[in-house]
Amino acid sequence: FRSRKQQRTFTEMQARIAAGQRVMTTAGLYGTITRLDGDTVLLEVADGLELRWAKAGIGRIVDAPDSPNAVGADEADVQGAAALPQAGVQDADDRVDNVTAEAARDRRDEV
Repeated sequence: FRSRKQQRTFTEMQARIAAGQRVMTTAGLYGTITRLDGDTVLLEVADGLELRWAKAGIGRIVDAPDSPNAVGADEADVQGAAALPQAGVQDADDRVDNVTAEAARDRRDEV
């Protein structure tokens, strides 16, 4: 369970949510709020792609990418998840592909 201070901070952040803000969901998805509708929000996660999320699923408000306070790859999220820029995702995918290819070669060599 969250402490009272964490719960108060989260509740205050939820009250500040507004259309046009860049946010990160509790699942780590980044998007821009395009519309609030009661307990739900529409997040634009790519050009023309909007997803409906429960407002409670918004984990934090993040600065615009070109802001000096923008989240970087080395900063940890308040909720405990690491922020990972898109370029980092491709790097991680490449590393997984390399490890998988090496494992396949090792298995082939053992046979």
